[in-house]
Amino acid sequence: MDASEIAIAVRQELNRRGLSPYRAARLAGLPDNTFRYVLEGRDSRLSKLLDVCDALELECYIGPSRPEPDSVETAIPPQVEAGAQSLVRAVTDAGGNPIPDDLWPELARRRGGAMKAVPIGQGFDLIRRYTDDVRLAAGDGSPGEGETVGAHVAFRSAWLRSRGWRAGELSLIDVIGNSMAPTLENGDTVMVHHGRRAPRDGAIFALRGPGGPTVKRLRKREGWWADSDNEQHRPRALSEDDEIVGQVVWATRSLPI
Repeated sequence: MDASEIAIAVRQELNRRGLSPYRAARLAGLPDNTFRYVLEGRDSRLSKLLDVCDALELECYIGPSRPEPDSVETAIPPQVEAGAQSLVRAVTDAGGNPIPDDLWPELARRRGGAMKAVPIGQGFDLIRRYTDDVRLAAGDGSPGEGETVGAHVAFRSAWLRSRGWRAGELSLIDVIGNSMAPTLENGDTVMVHHGRRAPRDGAIFALRGPGGPTVKRLRKREGWWADSDNEQHRPRALSEDDEIVGQVVWATRSLPI
């Protein structure tokens, strides 16, 4: 296994746990840049790799090559598959979630990580929505400790495809604070595209840094700056401790009744 394969394995486990390299290092009591250096191939010392593997509960094996496990595919009888599709359609048409929330972690594990979407059929895909302990602060930052998926929301597959998006790259997160008003108000829900992490001048991004998760508009001026649409909040320069979680590509809000 070379450095790139190690980086891929570490990145997949971080994504499965919903952790940034910075957050994982803090939880493990390691230097802030430990995971980032391994992911970038800047520090491949065995001691560092062992620390990373221990923190993520990954096996670090040194020894003779082990055989690949045999893959077993189980065919689903046509009548069972047809019955399951009918049940999914009935539950979806009634406005329900055809897959219980407590089943999602197991489905994600079997499918190789939380970033993979599970289609529900009948032209819909499910997008994960994070619980209240993970919210994007439209202000100075607010720690999100658990970073757990609390529910999934169905979106039309055709609508996602028309925008070039895949459900597995998206998540829904609530906004708190008013620093991005009037573009984003307190209580709005934003859709974050985790496949778009390269900064773009003028675009809105979800960020994670020492102050917790935030949502800001990035501007290019002698480096990258995090701006607020609300002029009462001052911009700040991005530092190496800031991680771009993804670009905000869609938002929705509840109107007062």
